[in-house]
Amino acid sequence: MPGVIIKIVSYNLRFASENDPQPWSRRREPMIELLTRLAPDVLGTEEGLDHQLADIGAGLGERYRMAAEHRHHDDGSENAEEYSAIFYNSDTVELIDVRHQWLSDTPDVIGSRTWGTHFPRMFSVAGFRRLIDGRTFTVITTHVDHEVASAQVKSAELLAARAAAVDHDQPLVVMGDFNVGEDSEPYAILTAAGLRDAYLSAVDRGPRLGTFNNYADPDPEGIRIDWILVNDKITVESARMVDEAPGGQYPSDHLPVEAVLDL
Repeated sequence: MPGVIIKIVSYNLRFASENDPQPWSRRREPMIELLTRLAPDVLGTEEGLDHQLADIGAGLGERYRMAAEHRHHDDGSENAEEYSAIFYNSDTVELIDVRHQWLSDTPDVIGSRTWGTHFPRMFSVAGFRRLIDGRTFTVITTHVDHEVASAQVKSAELLAARAAAVDHDQPLVVMGDFNVGEDSEPYAILTAAGLRDAYLSAVDRGPRLGTFNNYADPDPEGIRIDWILVNDKITVESARMVDEAPGGQYPSDHLPVEAVLDL
């Protein structure tokens, strides 16, 4: 194992619905316990609402900082203020810059959606510096639409273009909830763009599991819709879908995905 590594986690938090049979009040402490145990250097999240992110930030402690923007979905629904938030451990990495954009033909237009989706969808591009040695790397986090296949393809094309715009000497991570599996066109587009699936590339990897478990025991035959992808400047030391339910409670309806990376 190399001496200097970065741990990356991608996690769909499941927004705190008042109608959810698994309310946030029940999931909050298991969520904080799990994330504290995982101790990621960079954590990309989806679906979190203001109070969820505040709870997680408080639970993780002062060393963790957050870079976030919400989707600007203003239809009045209970999940209107979902965020794609990035938490990072300020003891190990420094945020250099971050840019929030939208999955649309007009990515710089806040809240834009042009591909027939019901909700705005986002991606964020964040530059980091590893404090121990000054090594810089880029992380792109996203949450792709769950309904419109053409929008999923266009999202993958946009993300691939954004990844291609990153300095080719720079380690790059693209991660999030893509809402499709590894046999899909979006997966093919992104992996054809010079990105490798961290789970499949890992020197050491955990059992294969579907990442949407709906609060139940995960299915080894289920679809992996949450991915961490990396470019060729990164060696993946280990990767896994984290099948842990603190106190018998899964914190979300998705499993977190973890990768330990050598930059």
